[in-house]
Amino acid sequence: MFHYDPATRSAIDRNHSCLIKRTSIFTDVKSLSVFEYTKHDRKIRFEVLHVEQPRTYRRADNQNEATLNVGALILEPTLRSSYDREILKLRDTIFPETEYRELKKVIRDGVFVVTSKGGERLKTSPDFDVVFASTI
Repeated sequence: MFHYDPATRSAIDRNHSCLIKRTSIFTDVKSLSVFEYTKHDRKIRFEVLHVEQPRTYRRADNQNEATLNVGALILEPTLRSSYDREILKLRDTIFPETEYRELKKVIRDGVFVVTSKGGERLKTSPDFDVVFASTI
């Protein structure tokens, strides 16, 4: 289970010794970030598109309007290619699809923790979600 670390802005799962964080790598698209999954010697980088929408929310009895982050799209082709490259370095063969599907679940959960700031964004965007996308 991932926990949010505000000091590093990352999701940490101490039970499985893995970490998911947003990297400092810049992209040409404003709302696109490069994330990194780290477990032992394995590092897998992938792109995440942040989804923003205009929303009305209440704070201290005031109604406010702002463009808020309401979710994220994990770009699966970037995850898959990075995963395949990393596995080829380690084993010379690709893991079975079941292991890749399990990795996707772990990454989705970790990205949710990071992009929702440990659930903090659910206060203004209760429908906040993270999903996989094959294209933008």
